[in-house]
Parts: sequence; C-alpha cells; structure tokens
Amino acid sequence: MLNQARGSIQSWHVHSIRSPTKPDQKVLTSTMQNEPSTLDDEHPDMPPDGRNGLQGDPGRPQDRQPVFNLPFVLVCLVGLCIGMHVLRLNFLSENWQNWLLLTFAYFPIRFTPEYFAIDLPTLISPIGHTFLHGDWTHLGLNMIWLVAFGSPVAYRLGWRRSLLFWAVTALGAVILHTIIYFGDSVPLIGASGAVSGFLGGAARFGFR
Repeated sequence: MLNQARGSIQSWHVHSIRSPTKPDQKVLTSTMQNEPSTLDDEHPDMPPDGRNGLQGDPGRPQDRQPVFNLPFVLVCLVGLCIGMHVLRLNFLSENWQNWLLLTFAYFPIRFTPEYFAIDLPTLISPIGHTFLHGDWTHLGLNMIWLVAFGSPVAYRLGWRRSLLFWAVTALGAVILHTIIYFGDSVPLIGASGAVSGFLGGAARFGFR
C-alpha cells in the first residue's frame, strides 16, 4: 500500500512539472495550415507573396506608366505641324509651295482697306499660319515649348477647349502683329503665338 502511494505521488509530480500549455506539434502545424491569412483578407489586390508587389506572380502583367504621356490633342497639333513641314519641303513642287505659303501665311497687307477681300487666304491665314514654319529649328523649338507647357493646359481644358484656345491665341497674335506691322507685306508663319498662349495658360494654372 505504501509503495503504491509513493508511485502515485511520483507520477503526479512528473505530470505537474510538464508545461500544460505547450500544444502538440502536429496540432500546431495543422492549425497554421488551415488558418486563413489576415494579410490576404485585408489586401485582396496584393500579389500572393504579400510583399507590396515586388515579387508577384511572374505570369501577371505589371502596370507600367508610359514615358511620354501627352494629351491626344497635342499629339494631333504637333503631328499636323510636322506633317505640313515635311509635305512642303519634300513632296510639293515649287508652285505648290508658293500656293501653300500664299494661302496659309498671314500677310498684314492683306487686311488693309486697299487689299482686303473675302477669299480663302483671308479666312484661313489667321489660324493656318500656325502650321507653317521656316525651318526645322523654328519648328523644333515651337514643338518643344508646346509639349512642355501645353500639356497641363490641355489636360485641364480638354481637347475641344484646347483647340478653341489654340485658335483664340493665334487670332490674338495676328491682331497684335497687325497693329505693330500694319500694312507690311512680310508674311507671318509659325505657332509661336499659339504656343505663347499655352505658356501663359500654364503660368496661370501653375501660380493659381
């Protein structure tokens, strides 16, 4: 009887010094495998690795920002200016080049009382002169300034109002040119007036 009591006490003492809170290793592993990831629940759009998309699924396409993000209206205006210049220098005969210059270039003398007439050059030249340039340097400088300062204005105005803004600033440029050089027979060509308008618009929106 005494030996049986001593055995019971020793058995109780051994069980009591073991950590009763330590879970079985197999149960812990099973629990971790079945437990849903809180990171996936909180961020369902994150790639499966959960590391801010740095090592996502190799088969998943990555979002990339374009290097040049120009408004479409500016792409059209730049393309039209370049296209007109290439056409005039490389594909037109001398007679057609002269016709293009006389039709699209702005001549202040054409708007004097002696020479004023309602014809195609009178209607086209106040805005059409913006699409003609003297050489590649003239064209390149205008297009660089247009792309640099016209983009924020075009994004803010939209394509319709951007085209209207181009036309209004071009008209403003020819009015000022006519006042300064009234009756002059030297033609005005180039998009400098319209580009200056976009430059002023960018300054207006930038310092607002």
